[in-house]
Amino acid sequence: MSQKHLYTLPLLFMIIMVTGCASVPPYQPPANAPLAFISNSISPTYSRNDSINIGIHLDNTNQISTLYDIDSSSVRPEGKIAIEANKPLKFSYAEAISDRYCLIKAEAILKPNKNYSFIGGATFEKSIIPFLPNRGCEFAIIEADTGNIVSHEPTK
Repeated sequence: MSQKHLYTLPLLFMIIMVTGCASVPPYQPPANAPLAFISNSISPTYSRNDSINIGIHLDNTNQISTLYDIDSSSVRPEGKIAIEANKPLKFSYAEAISDRYCLIKAEAILKPNKNYSFIGGATFEKSIIPFLPNRGCEFAIIEADTGNIVSHEPTK
C-alpha cells in the first residue's frame, strides 16, 4: 500500500466521524451487564475547526459508536457514561487538529462499579529544528480513584 493510501484511510474515517455521517446509534451497554463508569478528562480543542472523537467498537462489527465528541467549545456528553465491564473492549481516539490528524486504538477490560477516565491529547517532542517540535498525540484510560493506567497508547 502506498504512503498516500496510508493517510487516506484514516482521513476518510475522521471525516465520517467528525461530520456525523456514520449512522451508528449511541452506545448503550447490554441490559443486565455489569457496569463500569467512564468520564472524559481530555481538554477541548483550540480552534473551532478542530475535533476529537472517542468511540467504542461494537461487538462483532466494524462499527464504532461515539462516546464523546470534543471541540473548541464543548465536550458532549458531559459527565460519566456507563460501559460494559468484565469484557475486552476496544476504544478509538480520533483527532483532527488543523492539518494534522491522529487515530489511536486502545483495548481495556474495565472492572464493575469502578470509575475510569479518558486522558491524553497533544504531545510535543524535541525535533531537529529546536523551535518546531514534533507533534503527536496519546490516549490513555486510567482508573479514576487510583490514577493507575489501564491502557496507554502513544501514536505509532
